[in-house]
Amino acid sequence: MISIALRALALAVLFCFAAAPQVQAQQQQDQTSGTSDGYKPPTRLITKEAAPRSPKSAPLTATAVTSQKTVGLVSVVGENFTVKTIGFTVFGNEEQKFPVAPWKIDDRVATSVARVLKKNFKVKRIQIPAGAFQTFRDGSFIFKSFEDELAKFIAQYTAGQKCDYYLLVSPGYSQISNTNQGIYGLGVVRWDHILNPGEYVHALSMLTVYDSQMKQLRSEFGSIGQDTFMVAVRGPNQELKADNKLPREPKAAIADARAQKIAWELLDKSLTMTLPKLLAAE
Repeated sequence: MISIALRALALAVLFCFAAAPQVQAQQQQDQTSGTSDGYKPPTRLITKEAAPRSPKSAPLTATAVTSQKTVGLVSVVGENFTVKTIGFTVFGNEEQKFPVAPWKIDDRVATSVARVLKKNFKVKRIQIPAGAFQTFRDGSFIFKSFEDELAKFIAQYTAGQKCDYYLLVSPGYSQISNTNQGIYGLGVVRWDHILNPGEYVHALSMLTVYDSQMKQLRSEFGSIGQDTFMVAVRGPNQELKADNKLPREPKAAIADARAQKIAWELLDKSLTMTLPKLLAAE
């Protein structure tokens, strides 16, 4: 009986020693998979963060190491303000474009983007010479892809910046109701429709995200949640009623402080609402 008991005891000891490495490995695996600092990246563009170092292995004076990504921001939405009239006939169509550099819209965009993304990204401003984007957009793209050529154009200025991603904020587009007329970027449009005339200040933008190699990842039109069905302007806009319209003469309209104020407020609101959607986790 004693011999049998000793044999059983010996086998049990051997089993424990054999299983110990497997148990230890499983515990290490469980600890690794369960390691979390409670932070879930809210953007589809952020790679998974590395597990934080153990406090015991880090010097007491060391600061926390973050894996925050850098976004290179290129904003060209604020170069011009357009005053456009769509007449009852084609002969009543007029359009004038005014440079509005003193409004510093693109500087404001940089501030807003940094504010919205500060929790997850560092934002690095990348400037493009005034008028360069307009010259590019006025070019011919009949036998070329506009998106591909746009990426090449922006790459001229992002080269060497070493950002994880690039965000382009450029003028967006909207068709006017069911007409063949369209509007871009910032401006005011007057629609002299015989049944439903209207005047709208608009701030249309396109937000495009590229990776570090300038490959387009995703794009969204700036939005403030307005309805897009059966409306005159599809995008951020404010209709001006009869007693609150801008001066009819284009130069006087752009000189009116309300034009700048309304356009910027619409643009700022659209950035605040659209950026989280653009970078939202799936």
